[in-house]
Amino acid sequence: MRINLLSKGLLALMFISVISLVSSCTGGEDAEPAVKDIPRDGLVAFYPFNGNANDESNVGEAANLDIVGGSPQLTTDRFGNENSAYSFDGVNDYLYVNSVEKLNLPNGFSFAVWVKHGDNKGGAVFKTHGGQIKYFVDEVIGDLYSSPVFTIRDLVANTDGWNFMCFTFDVNSKSAKLYFNNEVISTGSLPSENSMYLPANNFVNIGNDSFNGIIDDVLIYNKALSNSEVEKIYLQNITK
Repeated sequence: MRINLLSKGLLALMFISVISLVSSCTGGEDAEPAVKDIPRDGLVAFYPFNGNANDESNVGEAANLDIVGGSPQLTTDRFGNENSAYSFDGVNDYLYVNSVEKLNLPNGFSFAVWVKHGDNKGGAVFKTHGGQIKYFVDEVIGDLYSSPVFTIRDLVANTDGWNFMCFTFDVNSKSAKLYFNNEVISTGSLPSENSMYLPANNFVNIGNDSFNGIIDDVLIYNKALSNSEVEKIYLQNITK
């Protein structure tokens, strides 16, 4: 009898353990985004390009990207992982998604991206309805889609290899910042007479306007990130 009771107790304990393990793995609708070492506050979309162009933020409706034009190719990322970044030929290929509600960013935005330029060394790395980041061999440009367009820019040096860029804008203060490898290289304030272009339907466009090079780890936030948050993204090396 004691053996039977012991066996039943062990079986019950094993059952509870299995249920707990399954519950912890499946999570619920309110589970945290599957990112480990990048800021979660304000996160809208995350494209690590792990074998595809899917949004892996786990925030709202997935804003997965489609291939348009030519054929962007999966390639090696800055950590040496194969099929973990996208290469663009500078002709007519880019990644695109349209009309995803969470991409409407009325209060401001931050766009962060890692880039390695190619031979052409020019073009729009990232573009959405609020603005875009352009990267050339010796210059980084941030455009705000206002009327008229408002631009901040600066010259950069030693741009071979992988480089990190981030463009932030806060609607309330009308202030914009442009980062290059974790340093603020340009700032500006939108003139009071300029009005931001904020349509109801947003889009994301990566690698357009004849961009030639490799793009990886694209992040979109619905707010202007702080300097410390930008630094955290710049230093991330786990989430891929």
